[in-house]
Parts: sequence; C-alpha cells; structure tokens
Amino acid sequence: IIEGSVFDDNLPRLVNIFGYKMEVNPNGTLLFVQNDDVPGVIGKVGTLLGNNKKNIAAYLLSREKNENLAFAVIRLDDPIESKIIDLLSSIEELKFVRQINLD
Repeated sequence: IIEGSVFDDNLPRLVNIFGYKMEVNPNGTLLFVQNDDVPGVIGKVGTLLGNNKKNIAAYLLSREKNENLAFAVIRLDDPIESKIIDLLSSIEELKFVRQINLD
C-alpha cells in the first residue's frame, strides 16, 4: 500500500509507504530499502553508494511500523546499475532494495 496527499504547496507527497509514515516528494530516482533497525546501516549504504560514485540527495527513514525494522526512501541524483543493487542487497541487515525512477 502506498498513499499520497497534496498539501498547501500543491505538490504531491507519498505519506504512507508499506505502512511506514513518511513524507516523500515522488520524483527522480528513489530506492526503497527495508532493513533491520540496528546501528551502522545508513553508514554501510552511504559508503557503498559513495564508493560507486553515486550521490545521495536525501535519505528519509521511518521506524514507526515495526520496532525491529526500518524503512528508508533514498533519493539519488542518478539511477544505479543492477550490480550496485546486488551489492546493496548483499548487506546483511538489508531485507529488500527496490529502485524506481519517476522522471
């Protein structure tokens, strides 16, 4: 389930993604990531993307739905190749990684 809303600025926002409450501008390249809610995950993801010359424009995290899992929407400057998705998926704490491009 993905829910959206339009606020006073007339720009759409995703406000509920798979039961996680957040506010995401639906544009550009987005990674949807679910992970164990433990220290170090953001650092591992950021390091892997940085080592592959991929820039993070925004990293939005929600922990509201489940106290053991977190969900993130990561906005990137550019789409990433499937080999980088595979590298992200190999991070032990990550449960799933999906990329969508809304341009």
